[in-house]
Amino acid sequence: MRVAGAWAVVAALAAVGCGGGTGAGPPTYPVSGEVFRGGKPAAGGTVQFVHQTEPDVRAVGEIGPDGKFSLFTMAGAEKRTGAVAGEYKAVLVFTANDPPFHPKTVFRVEPRENAFKIELP
Repeated sequence: MRVAGAWAVVAALAAVGCGGGTGAGPPTYPVSGEVFRGGKPAAGGTVQFVHQTEPDVRAVGEIGPDGKFSLFTMAGAEKRTGAVAGEYKAVLVFTANDPPFHPKTVFRVEPRENAFKIELP
C-alpha cells in the first residue's frame, strides 16, 4: 500500500530530527506548501527538507490528497511544527517502490511563516 510505505519513511526520517531532549534545539518556523507532479497536485507521499549546513537537521511532512503539506521537526521526543531557519534541499517519496525525487531548488526557511511550491516533472 502506498500510504503505509510513505508512513514508514516519515517515521524513519522523523527519528533523526534535530536532536537534543525535550525543549532543546533551535526554534522552528511554520512551513507549508504544495507539490505538483506533471502540473497537477501530487497526491500522497512524503516530503523531507534536509538542512544544507547541518544535514542532521530535517523536517518532514505528509503530502495530502490535494498535494498540500505541512512540515514538522523532531527535537528528541518532541514534535515541533515547522522547520529550523536555514537553507534546505527537498526529498520527495511517493511510494516505497519508486525512487525518491531530489528537486534542484534550494528552499530557504525564514524566521516567519513559509510557503513553498514544489514542481516535479
